[in-house]
Amino acid sequence: MDSVQNRELKERFNKLKQEITELKEKLASLNSQKNEWFNKKEGLSKEISGLIKKIKEVKTKKDSAHTSVKNFKQERDSYNSQVKGLITKIKELNKKRKEKFEQSKIKTDPATLKEQINKLEQSLETEVVSFDKEKSLMKKINSLKKQFEQAKGIVQLDEEIKKVSAGIDEAKAKAEGFHKKLKDSITENKQGGYGEFIGLSQKINETKKEQEKAFAKFISFKQRSHEINKSLKENLAEINKLKSALNEEKRQIRDIKKREEAEKIKEKTEEIEQKLKTKKKLTTEDLIAFQGGAE
Repeated sequence: MDSVQNRELKERFNKLKQEITELKEKLASLNSQKNEWFNKKEGLSKEISGLIKKIKEVKTKKDSAHTSVKNFKQERDSYNSQVKGLITKIKELNKKRKEKFEQSKIKTDPATLKEQINKLEQSLETEVVSFDKEKSLMKKINSLKKQFEQAKGIVQLDEEIKKVSAGIDEAKAKAEGFHKKLKDSITENKQGGYGEFIGLSQKINETKKEQEKAFAKFISFKQRSHEINKSLKENLAEINKLKSALNEEKRQIRDIKKREEAEKIKEKTEEIEQKLKTKKKLTTEDLIAFQGGAE
């Protein structure tokens, strides 16, 4: 190998060393950024899992609230239906009472008759009256009682109407109670569960977009790392070949030097041997060279 080739090999070797150093630094930086984006992607993935778990809990509460709303509505409608039925019934009873009252011979409402009877009987018990007055009052009481007896059917209807009316009031109160619960549940659901559900859904979508960006960045740095790593391997393979070639050249140079030194020693040894044969005087240099050749 001539000196020009040797110089070119060394220049290429040194250039590759510089390139390899730069590639290693670049690869380390890319791997650091790649790992950073991977960790961010994983962190966002965990965050999404947490949000999904939370939205499931909110949905369970929302479904429960929806069930409550449905139940309250059914209860309210059931009692409203009872109210309508009882109103229809009380109308029929009132109609029946009116007909019965018109058909009877009495002209005074049974309630009024009962009130009059009670008042007269109380008067007899608490007031001092003459015999004639007492007789007159008793006659009047008996007459009123007879009329009241004739109105017994109407009285029964009045009691039934009163009972139905109480049922209407009770059913109305329960219907209003369930209607209030229904409104409160709907309001609570709108203010809490529904709003939170929408908020969490939006947060999940936003976080998923962030995760997609982080993953895209991770893939980008991974590909670039792969390309740099490939170039690095190629350069390392080439520099190893150059190193082998340069080492081989060094070995060859050492061998040539050894042969040259051995040849010089041989020549010197022969020269000394010739001096010895001709009995010429040996110099200090000759002795050193002769000793080296003997070794």
